[in-house]
Amino acid sequence: ARRGVPRDGSGGPLGHQQGHAALEDALLQCGIDPSDLPHPKPEAPGQTGTPKKQKPKQPTIFNAADLLRTEFPEPSFLHPGILPDEGCYLLCGKPKGGKSWYALNLAMASAQAGIFLDREVSKRKVLYLALEDTPRRLKRRMIKLQPDGEQDPNALSDLTIWTEAPRLGCGLEKRIEAAIQDGFNFIIVDTLQKVRAPAGKNGSQYSDDYSAIGAIKELADKYGILILIIHHVRKAESADAQDDISGTNGIAGAADGALILRRIHGKKDAVLYTAGRDMDESEFGLHFDSGIWTYVGTAAEVQASAEQAEILNALKPYGVSGATAVQICDDLGKARRNVNKLLSKLVDSGAVVRTNSKPAPTYHIGLDGKKKSGGLESTSGSHTHTHDDDERVCGNENAKMSSSGSSGSKGSNGSNGSSPEPGTPSTA
Repeated sequence: ARRGVPRDGSGGPLGHQQGHAALEDALLQCGIDPSDLPHPKPEAPGQTGTPKKQKPKQPTIFNAADLLRTEFPEPSFLHPGILPDEGCYLLCGKPKGGKSWYALNLAMASAQAGIFLDREVSKRKVLYLALEDTPRRLKRRMIKLQPDGEQDPNALSDLTIWTEAPRLGCGLEKRIEAAIQDGFNFIIVDTLQKVRAPAGKNGSQYSDDYSAIGAIKELADKYGILILIIHHVRKAESADAQDDISGTNGIAGAADGALILRRIHGKKDAVLYTAGRDMDESEFGLHFDSGIWTYVGTAAEVQASAEQAEILNALKPYGVSGATAVQICDDLGKARRNVNKLLSKLVDSGAVVRTNSKPAPTYHIGLDGKKKSGGLESTSGSHTHTHDDDERVCGNENAKMSSSGSSGSKGSNGSNGSSPEPGTPSTA
């Protein structure tokens, strides 16, 4: 008997109906409903399918001298400076942190050669595996991102969305390959956890992570397309944003690069960190409001603004009595030199008023958030603010607190001890 032919218990080949039932059982074990699978259309006589050509295989052995003489084109980008137009990349962030909104916005922009984050996005035929969303939610989000979408729905005809798909090893690769042959050249998988196969009993976690990304990357490399995989980050942030990626290093190691979204606590701002084999490490300052991501400047500008907001929030409970630099250091758990610099910038902008008191100056939120003509308002003395004053105070662990309260305590929040919330401080 031929190998590969399904057989019954007696060793004989299965009949057509028995073989069909066995196939359905195998599909169901992989979580696939056989009725959901597309049925091939009959081809016209004399015609055969024309699958998309694979990317030409590159040489794998080089003489060093010949390699140095070879001219290679510069990497091209789907989203300039942020996302190359070929390879397998990750988009990572915390749960409910706006990753899916980012992915959908990018998909819609690419399908119609639009603009996203103040950058023109290259036109592509996009397949978006929105495996954690429903059609109703997706429509609502698309209208939010493109209010006139219902008036001209054909503008998004190059965007196809799947809300269900098989897992890796259970048919996903073949379905994606079929989509690539149909012309799709930008594919978004949301999320990795929805498509990866269950962990193997004998393999290591690193091996499982590497294999999951590697299977998807193989398709991107084989056909020269872009695949973006949505994934989560760890709960605690690391010094290096790339270390935030949830799982072992096998995930980041197998991918060509990663985009890491870090939301700033208590604010609508975020920093997008990008790094990859064919792009430089970069940071972008973003703003996320009601599902819409916008570019607002450099990461340094966004981070500085957020740190200043932390100082202002720490000062609110102290009211007009104010707090010393030491109290703010202790409340926020921040390095004292950094607090001194931030206070200096806030004083210069007029968002914070410095009062010269003994044994240490105090700070409170400005009533109008504006600088007074000729200098800042001060309720005692005319001493000019210097960094040395604060360094002496912050450098003394046993420094006495002002009479308004003890170390770490809050000032009065009563009607005589509170101040209006200031306007947004100037960005340093």
